Amino acid sequence: MGVLRILLPAPARPPGDRPSGVVIKPLDPRACSVAVARLIDACRAAEPGPWVPAAAGLLGDLAGPGPRRVDAWLAWPPAVEALSESTPLGGIGLTTIRGVGAPRCSIPWLLVHPAHRRRDVATTLVRYVIAAAAAQAVDAVSVETLATWPAAGFWHALAARLTPDP
Repeated sequence: MGVLRILLPAPARPPGDRPSGVVIKPLDPRACSVAVARLIDACRAAEPGPWVPAAAGLLGDLAGPGPRRVDAWLAWPPAVEALSESTPLGGIGLTTIRGVGAPRCSIPWLLVHPAHRRRDVATTLVRYVIAAAAAQAVDAVSVETLATWPAAGFWHALAARLTPDP
């Protein structure tokens, strides 16, 4: 089982705008734990397998101390008022490791509710975290996935769209 490592360029101004109908907000583990659990449950029901993280692990990993920091964002419909009572359209994490030299960033997870897949939610979330990485002077964001996992094709296609022509 091969591991794919894909680099997504993080230009100073990532191309593309957010599609209408998606609002991205930082994931607050205290306020959104139930909403994240609902998103994970929906993803697991649609595609059972090891690629959907556990809610407790995902939430526990956020913004830890030290040189490794994990931030996350959720995509919501624009009219959502009570985040804790709604199910997000999707979510994404961004791990930043600081040490010697420029920080390194990677995407540890990306989830999209099955009812909202193939509607640019995933692409919107990825572009959002690429912009967050670029703001930290990072020139690329890495993603690792197993070649046999369902998301492998998405990551390859997205990398091809985001990589500028030589």
